[in-house]
Amino acid sequence: MRRGPQEALERALFREEFPFGPVTRRGFLALGLVSLAACTPVVRRKGVPYVRQPEGVVEGGRREFFTALPHAGFAEPVRVRTYQGRPLFLVPQGEAMGPYPLAGLYSLYDPARKGKAPDWEGFYAAWRRALAQGETLFVLPRTTSPRLEALLQRAQARYPNLRVARFEAWSLENVYRGAELAFGQRAWPVYSPEKAETVLLLDVDLHEHPAGYGWWAALSQRRLPPMNRIYAVESGAGLLGAMADHRLALKPSALETFLLDLAKALGVLPGSPASDYGGFLPALVEDLERGGLLLPGVHLTPAAQALAMAVNARLRAPVAYVPPPEAEPATPRAFLEAEAASRLVWAAEGPLPGLEGKAFAAVLSLYPKAAPYSLPLAHPLEAASPARDAWGRLWPAQALLKPLYSGKSLEEVLAGLLGEGLPGLTAEERRALAEGRPLEEAKPLALEPLPGLEGRLSPLRREASLELTLRPDARLFDGRYRENPYLQELPRPLSLLVWDGALLAGEREAEAWGLLEGIRARERRADPRRPLLRVRASGREALLPLWPLPLLPEGSLVAPSPTSSTPKGRSSPRRSCPRAATTLSSPPSTTVTWARWRR
Repeated sequence: MRRGPQEALERALFREEFPFGPVTRRGFLALGLVSLAACTPVVRRKGVPYVRQPEGVVEGGRREFFTALPHAGFAEPVRVRTYQGRPLFLVPQGEAMGPYPLAGLYSLYDPARKGKAPDWEGFYAAWRRALAQGETLFVLPRTTSPRLEALLQRAQARYPNLRVARFEAWSLENVYRGAELAFGQRAWPVYSPEKAETVLLLDVDLHEHPAGYGWWAALSQRRLPPMNRIYAVESGAGLLGAMADHRLALKPSALETFLLDLAKALGVLPGSPASDYGGFLPALVEDLERGGLLLPGVHLTPAAQALAMAVNARLRAPVAYVPPPEAEPATPRAFLEAEAASRLVWAAEGPLPGLEGKAFAAVLSLYPKAAPYSLPLAHPLEAASPARDAWGRLWPAQALLKPLYSGKSLEEVLAGLLGEGLPGLTAEERRALAEGRPLEEAKPLALEPLPGLEGRLSPLRREASLELTLRPDARLFDGRYRENPYLQELPRPLSLLVWDGALLAGEREAEAWGLLEGIRARERRADPRRPLLRVRASGREALLPLWPLPLLPEGSLVAPSPTSSTPKGRSSPRRSCPRAATTLSSPPSTTVTWARWRR
């Protein structure tokens, strides 16, 4: 509203002086201050990080150090480039590297890690009092470090009330149980896809398997003449399946049926296949006979794992079996145990259980949490914790800088509880770090398939009209990286989604629900809004935006485990992450209803 002719005249004069748009009085004053600031001379001062230059440090120069960084418990060997003592870049050592170690550089310098000054002695005293009063649950993530396991054994021997559990939303227990069905003992398969002429990818993607990025590099090397041939049978859509020469999209329940028919076609099981899948199965069998390998997803049932191992044994595939890298499998069941425990020390990654009403509760995490005792864990670059990789090799690690926020590694935490100190690097560890090699190679097991596998297999999964699969997110994994902006803004493969997750469904499902036409019309108008769907399965409910993806089979839905939300609109990792390992979970009661368009 104009206040009079004087203001109208001022507006006209300003419009003549500033033809690019109207300028208010406040804006004119700000423009004048900016002009004055531009005339201020700039004094350049050279920052010096130290007064006395340390030995071996050249200003402006860089150095490389070898270490191993863990992701979901498995070590990834890397070379760390430091500039004046600060780690600023990572490159892989040998096999391909996933995005998680490089993104970990952000969390190393993230100021959000800073909390209250930790009182470690007070925490140890309170923990010992809790152990004296009764059973105390200590929940760890997946661990593959022999030194950490030795410390755990000593701690449990000194404190009988210390009970240890291991939590991972994306468990590998089905692989170990599958080996027990096939060979009579638990084992971990180590595949060599670069040695196979034909590779069958059975519902697996590179971020879901600990060796997935190594498989990506090995398969890519064989895409040059003489080329290998890649088949993919999957219920979702991923980068490994996208590089396949032949692809078959099936619902999760149909995957086991296909694997059963494949075993029958190869003579692993008696009988004949129920279908040839449009000529896909005979062509696959013919190519597998010329030197094939089957790579199954870790989320498949133990029966499917056993069938895959029996098929590989029949094909004499390039696969070796080593002892399980975990002393005890990490499973989602540890989350429920933590909810029920009266005394809890939580050191796992991912969702945080409820801490209300507990006699003693402590959280060890990289970032400060709302807990009676919140203690900082050291960043992997601030700790020296050896661990095994997905191929069973034991890699050394070294701390490249002093903990920035007084954090401790899990080994240091246990040593502090015992009142001990950790030994320094041994001579062998120093040599291995200098040479960039593992401390110990994997020791293969001599295993032979047991007869009568068909009698030990569980019944096939029931088929449903809609089958929901919870899978780790390609960037946030099971939710442990939700505070890392680098991974949040990294586009997902194929869908190119950033930040938010979505319910992936085929175009036929979206068209049957009457939503596809509206989505495409909004895309043409550059409108990013998507319909929100209320998904009910296994007695739980989530509200997810719909994202149609043409590669998905009919009747198959895929949701990322860490980004599901409640109908109230807030993130709910506690409801989604612990069940992420039960990926083929679709009972007939799975329903999807439209809620509203997302704003």
